[in-house]
Amino acid sequence: MFWDGFQWVSRTNPIVRNFEQVTNTKKVQISNIPLELGLRADDIKRDFNKKLREKYKVEKDIIQNLTLIVAQNAVAVELATKDDIPKIRETFDGMKHLGQTLKVQSFEDKTINFNVSNNFANSSTPLASLANPLANSAQTAAQAAAIANATLKGMQGQDVKITLQGINLGTTSKILKIWNLIDPIDISRLGNELKEILMDMKEKFMSYNNLLDIRMVMPKKETLGAEAGSIFVEYSDEKSAEQAAEQVKGIKYDNKLLHVAFVKPELYQQQFKEASDSFFDLVLEPAAAPQPAKADDYEFEQSY
Repeated sequence: MFWDGFQWVSRTNPIVRNFEQVTNTKKVQISNIPLELGLRADDIKRDFNKKLREKYKVEKDIIQNLTLIVAQNAVAVELATKDDIPKIRETFDGMKHLGQTLKVQSFEDKTINFNVSNNFANSSTPLASLANPLANSAQTAAQAAAIANATLKGMQGQDVKITLQGINLGTTSKILKIWNLIDPIDISRLGNELKEILMDMKEKFMSYNNLLDIRMVMPKKETLGAEAGSIFVEYSDEKSAEQAAEQVKGIKYDNKLLHVAFVKPELYQQQFKEASDSFFDLVLEPAAAPQPAKADDYEFEQSY
């Protein structure tokens, strides 16, 4: 309580306001998103908002925040108002996206009662329940705790990103995606070093037999799931791709831990192949801003 000059009034706690604002915001979950491809929350949000702007002819982003739910291959989406929920459902429910059929589910907001004087110790609702939009979550306790912690930070106005372990490589196929190899902003500056990197990749992946093609996504051609700097490796059979994937896991290149996932052939052919350039074309073309390359600049390293 405090005296406002005329009467005693209750002091409004800013953290309580933050919780009230979050619990009053409408959210939905969008499932069947292939997060094993290394999709980033910001990229998904940008892609989804672009589709919404085009469909409803609006300038502002309808999706305000988007959080990955890795264990469920889903995202939790926070909207500006509850009136936007039908737009999300009409746009994304049943849509074919990156080879998957999306599913939209809404969930009721939680009601929270907090004892502010005791630093939330007497909260009647665990924060972990806020982090999980569906009651039948398959997340582990550690994952739920990480999300709850991030949720609290988000409610306090902090920017948070959640990274969870245990992403599988996806359904086995003849095509691999390799990423975290090159920083996208560095690609246009690499010159001859880019050819050297591609030669290293060719040598590495040819050792597993039956290699058909290696392609790299260049700047300005990237799309969701095919980020600039990522590489697609195509084999003639699944066994060779499996062997390569197993060997690449845990490998570092230029001090960067490589990530790998299988890509469905139809998705690769329809969306990713045209967004990438073949190793053979890239190596034969004149390099931009050529610079002398050192033979030992880059090397593979096993990470333990």
